[in-house]
Amino acid sequence: MARGDVLAPPAMREWAAKPQAKPKYVACTMRKDFPGTNSHILASNRRAVVQTLKNATPVGVLLGSCKLATELDRLILIDE
Repeated sequence: MARGDVLAPPAMREWAAKPQAKPKYVACTMRKDFPGTNSHILASNRRAVVQTLKNATPVGVLLGSCKLATELDRLILIDE
C-alpha cells in the first residue's frame, strides 16, 4: 500500500508509509531477501547485534515474534 501497489485512500497510504520508512531487523535463517525497504537481516551473533541495536535505540526496539522474544529473553536482552 505504501508503494502505491494497492488502491487506497490517501490517508491510508500516508499511514502505511510511516512503518515502511522505519528500519526493520529480521532474524531469519531461511530467507535472505525481504520485500519493502529498510529490511536488514540480523547476523548470526544475535546477542552482539541486538545489544548494539538496543544501545543505539534508547527509546526501545519492538519485537514481532514469540520465538525471537524467547531467544532474546534467554540471552537476557529483554528489559520489559
